[in-house]
Amino acid sequence: MNNSKIDEFTGFTAKNQNRSKSVVVALSLTATIATTILFLFAFSFESKAPIAALGIGIGFVFTMLLVYAIASYSNVALASWIFAFALLGVFTVATALMGGVYAPCMIGIMIAPICATLVLSIRESLVILSASVALIAFFAIAPIMGIHFPENHLSAAQFATRSAVWQIACICMTFVALWRYNAYNEQVSVELTEQAATDKMTGFYSKDVTETLLYQQVQVSKRNEQSLSVIIIDIDYFKQINDTLGHKTGDLYIKRVAEVMFQEVQRSTDSIGRIGGDEFMILLPQANKEGAEQLANRIRLRAASIPLPQEIQGKRSLSLSIGVISYQGHPAYNHDDVFKSADAQLYRAKAEGRNKVCAGQIEGLTANIVAA
Repeated sequence: MNNSKIDEFTGFTAKNQNRSKSVVVALSLTATIATTILFLFAFSFESKAPIAALGIGIGFVFTMLLVYAIASYSNVALASWIFAFALLGVFTVATALMGGVYAPCMIGIMIAPICATLVLSIRESLVILSASVALIAFFAIAPIMGIHFPENHLSAAQFATRSAVWQIACICMTFVALWRYNAYNEQVSVELTEQAATDKMTGFYSKDVTETLLYQQVQVSKRNEQSLSVIIIDIDYFKQINDTLGHKTGDLYIKRVAEVMFQEVQRSTDSIGRIGGDEFMILLPQANKEGAEQLANRIRLRAASIPLPQEIQGKRSLSLSIGVISYQGHPAYNHDDVFKSADAQLYRAKAEGRNKVCAGQIEGLTANIVAA
């Protein structure tokens, strides 16, 4: 059977939480690695980075590991705030230690708001952006205010090399965030497509998808002159079950019947759809009336073993009315004819006392239904 059961839809809040978590985790680990490499790289120059910078780098690494732990096991929003301000802090101090506005790492100050927009809300991101702009403005006007930072004592070649390294690191961090964000969005898109195509309660195809599949299978049956059997299943007295036992209990019985169908419909070419509250349709390509009728009776008999907690219309167990129609691919009939014919067999089963299978076959040019 080509239906796949899916987890119950958890809503966009959970999706956003998972997306934020994935971005924060990816960025924190990337920042940890990048910072370690950058400070090791800084010490390879003749003009060594100050010992304070090494301390800042170590502190930042541990902060990022803390962010990773918080995002993985606790509060994603808190981890996001810590991450953004840790970035601002480390790049601000590094900029001050390496020459102020002339420091090659000052570009890193703008990484914080870029990352924040991927995780936090618009207002929260504006807070980070405002802080970043204020810091850059401070470094720009600091010389005018008489504030001077230590000289970095770098040659032109060293300055260019270190600037390039810092900028590449910042770009890589941003790329990792965007890549992870895009990968998660693709995953969510696939999940939402599957959820739109399936019934949330049972995992079977939705009504619209089932009708489309019926249309397609009828066209295939016409083109290849192959048989197609359609089964429509309805739970007997389902309204009374809901009214007497409650809708939650009614939903449980729908799931129980769905499990029976899922277990009995074995072929990969077969499809099951939920087309109403307690109504299902099974499409059986290249199946004759006898085979479809046997399958319908197996489902009916297994459902009859599901007990009811109290009598419903004199019954102590669940029962199903099932209509079966076999279509031989005659070009005079379309998918509506096939559906109406199967539905007519279902109503015949109900009219004849319920808890039974009625089967028929579409034959001839007059669209006569030959009943079993």
